[in-house]
Amino acid sequence: MRFSDYDMPVSERPGSLPPPTADSQDLLAQAIAHHQALELDDARALYLKLLGADPGHADANHNLGVLLTIQLQQPLQALPYFEAALDANASSVQYWFSYVDGLVRTGQHELARSVLPLAQSFGLQLSLANALRERMAAPEGVRFEQDARAPGVGKEPTALELSALVELFEQGAYARGEGLARAMVEQYPRSGFAWKALGSMLQPQGRKDEALQAKQQAVALLPEDAEAWCNLGRSHFELGQTREAVVALERAVALRSDYAEAHNNLGLALNAEGRIDAAHQCFLEAIALKPDFAEALNNLSGIFNAHGQVDEALVALRKAVEVRPAYSIAFDNLLFVLNYHPERSAEEIFETYCEYERRFGAPLRGQWQAHGNSRELGRRLKVG
Repeated sequence: MRFSDYDMPVSERPGSLPPPTADSQDLLAQAIAHHQALELDDARALYLKLLGADPGHADANHNLGVLLTIQLQQPLQALPYFEAALDANASSVQYWFSYVDGLVRTGQHELARSVLPLAQSFGLQLSLANALRERMAAPEGVRFEQDARAPGVGKEPTALELSALVELFEQGAYARGEGLARAMVEQYPRSGFAWKALGSMLQPQGRKDEALQAKQQAVALLPEDAEAWCNLGRSHFELGQTREAVVALERAVALRSDYAEAHNNLGLALNAEGRIDAAHQCFLEAIALKPDFAEALNNLSGIFNAHGQVDEALVALRKAVEVRPAYSIAFDNLLFVLNYHPERSAEEIFETYCEYERRFGAPLRGQWQAHGNSRELGRRLKVG
């Protein structure tokens, strides 16, 4: 049996939790090694030993829950461990997926449905949320078969396989994700999710024509999936096919009116068609739905700037770089607008340039290469 990224035990994650002790790291590593080798009794004993010393250890709680759910088929016993993992680190998308999956497996569908919006607010992908909802809607016998079967068996990918694709996408491992997605569309040619994933893996690799074909296949199989239509619209837009982009993105927002990303993308396509007022409304709608949407704020500033509303453009851009400090494109636009603002002082503009240098220039100074030219005084210059 091979583990997918979902049921592979997770290791310590830096940053969000207190630093682990050497003993806890060692115990976790041993437990994971036994878990991956399917030495389940040893793995379980080590997870429990670690939890005895540190009951709030997030990864130990989660991994033990996975062992109980997937390998031992005891999802009810796993739920308290998933809950403890979330108590320790509610920002983990994988923890949320495991917890809701456990609720579905134990038949607690009402609770699962109530938890899903919260899980999505912490980043659970719409595609995974929809997969969980589809399992809840399936007849009991079919649902049990979906839960129990191994990856690669059946007409649709399992939730475990879906999770593996999402993990690779979130890690930016697009080449590996493409390989997995291609294998999946070969095995499940009628799976809209698999085609959608393939398109999303190809797009950031610059293979736009191939991505478009995959996304067209996805909407053919998932005609009511707003995310699939949004992805298709973005592909058309990046290929300069603005009319096709508008049609696809209008379909996306018709299917899901609260889809901020689709409103933003539709605004870009409408603006490219010269329909500036309609684009303006799309960006406003995107920001109303998602006030910290930096890309939409940046795009809105462009509309304001085109209308000569420089004060409004500055407000939007300052908000964009506030919510996303590393957003260099918005900061570039902020500097541009400041330079042409009739009432901003030279001192304010200079200080903003200094802030740009602090954010984007200074961190790169260590990578500067020394000039290799001769420092000899009086040497002849070579021009051209």
